[in-house]
Amino acid sequence: MSEASLNARVVRFINRCPRAKAIKIHGTSHTRAGTPDVVGSVRGRSFAIEGKVGRGVTTARQERELLSWGDSGALTGVYRTVSEAAALLGLSDQLALRTEAGVARRQRRSTGNSLRATGGRHVG
Repeated sequence: MSEASLNARVVRFINRCPRAKAIKIHGTSHTRAGTPDVVGSVRGRSFAIEGKVGRGVTTARQERELLSWGDSGALTGVYRTVSEAAALLGLSDQLALRTEAGVARRQRRSTGNSLRATGGRHVG
């Protein structure tokens, strides 16, 4: 899974939760380097969280930005799954697990459909 895909799933999950709102921050020439991937509010408390996949690690700039957000009172952290993002924000882990299970089912279904379309052969 790509970092972009993970971040999209986390934003979608957060926005399904009551009293929660999140947006993905896209890095541009107008965005400060190191800005966390996802920012928002949960039950009136701001947050800034960074998504990583595989063995990805935060850069020094990202660490400084997360510390700065934390010093201002925001919830901060790094996540690798929807469940980890939910835990950072104190959201229902059950909903996160259902979200991840649904994603896994859709991926299996998608793979099955592509295999049927190619006569069972993997197409690279």
